[in-house]
Amino acid sequence: MKNKFCEMKFSIFIRLIILLSLFGCTKRDDVQLQVMLKGDYSGTFKRTNSETGWMCSSSVTLLITDSTFTGTSDQPYFPAIGSGKFEKTGMELNFINEGVWPAHFDWSLILSDKWQFEITYNQLKIWKENGNITDEYILDKI
Repeated sequence: MKNKFCEMKFSIFIRLIILLSLFGCTKRDDVQLQVMLKGDYSGTFKRTNSETGWMCSSSVTLLITDSTFTGTSDQPYFPAIGSGKFEKTGMELNFINEGVWPAHFDWSLILSDKWQFEITYNQLKIWKENGNITDEYILDKI
């Protein structure tokens, strides 16, 4: 009876260690990703219509800190980056844009809501698809 009790305690202990290490890795990975995201970026924004083949681009800058962003474009409102907060959920960045925007342009050009992303050592790619329209930022860390 005593051996079964010891085996059960050992089994619970091992499961607890595994569970805690999994949570630890997730938090560490999130911290590493946050550190990788932080920085000044420069690159291009591109909007493409897959149905018509139309494409237009602009030069952009983006500054990312722990949980905030701010950016500019060389063309007015294409895109409208502004500033605000962001959070990472899975492989998405959710931008909460805090800018006040006029009504005379396409608000889908505002950097807000959920975007897919990929990050390497010095490059950040952010994109979002809406029907046949794809918006994409390709940014190099400067």
